[in-house]
Amino acid sequence: MAPDPMIAIDHHGKVVEFNRQAEAVFGYRRDDALRRRIVELIVPARARQRMLARLARLQAGKSALLGRRFQGSAVKSDGSEFAVEFIATRISHEGPPEFAIYLSDSTLRRQADEKLLRYESHLRSVAAELLLSEERERRRLASDLHDGLSQAIALIQMKLASLRCPADPALEAKLGDIRALVLDADRSTRSITFELTPPILHDLGLEPAVEWLIENIQARYGIEIGFEDDGQPKPPDERIRVILFRAIRELLINAAKHASATRVRVRLARERDLVKAAVEDNGVGMDPNAALVSGSGLSSIRERMRYVGGSLDIESTQGRGTRIFLRAPLATEETTATEIIP
Repeated sequence: MAPDPMIAIDHHGKVVEFNRQAEAVFGYRRDDALRRRIVELIVPARARQRMLARLARLQAGKSALLGRRFQGSAVKSDGSEFAVEFIATRISHEGPPEFAIYLSDSTLRRQADEKLLRYESHLRSVAAELLLSEERERRRLASDLHDGLSQAIALIQMKLASLRCPADPALEAKLGDIRALVLDADRSTRSITFELTPPILHDLGLEPAVEWLIENIQARYGIEIGFEDDGQPKPPDERIRVILFRAIRELLINAAKHASATRVRVRLARERDLVKAAVEDNGVGMDPNAALVSGSGLSSIRERMRYVGGSLDIESTQGRGTRIFLRAPLATEETTATEIIP
């Protein structure tokens, strides 16, 4: 049993075979369809002249229809029309030509495509919302560290500062060691707080946050990173600000850890209602198509960018470095009514 309706016709355009799927779709019994002209059987009246011209080309062996998928309309026995896709192949190579025409309901295909697009859109939404939820948790944890642990450390420092014991050098030395340990703990806490989510990003904006990020990545990985900004105001809403910042951070770490780059350049610019970012490195390069396979880090960034109406594009050649371009609107359709922090 064939998966699609199949109608075979002779060189006169008359039906010589009508399979069970064709019976089910068009509403004709096979015996009733045989020996009837296909244009009168399943072709809407308004399209019959065009179909006759196509059949003439088929019969002459000059048609581009053979082996290719085309779209058109068909009519059922009850007179209802529907969109179809069809493929015609020759089934006789000696004597008068005969052809098999395979048809499929393109409405079903279109519905399946639309369902797939909705599913992909949902996945993009889930990926972006996960990132934003993670950002909310980062900020809450950073706030807890600042309000709890950092303040406790500050209080300990004040208490230690009031303790002096010049008469006992050994005890004074131990107190000095404790002060140094508390100072290290304070630095670590501040560093962890910034690593979780830099307050600069939320308080001052994208550009200062990217400058801080560059200094941090340079110090950590020993890589040279240049920064250029066009000086135009770029006040993206908080959702876009977070997604862009996290994308740039991931791209810089990739360049340092995986691309073996020694130099990177980051550029920020505004073009009308768009924020544009570019990250360019002198690393080993990549195959852009392979880099964007589903589930990869770059693919995840691209999906998050698409979620906010943006894009990610790659220019790269093996051994000649990589340039990655990010584009995002200044604001999403969902404005700051949906805040990162409730």
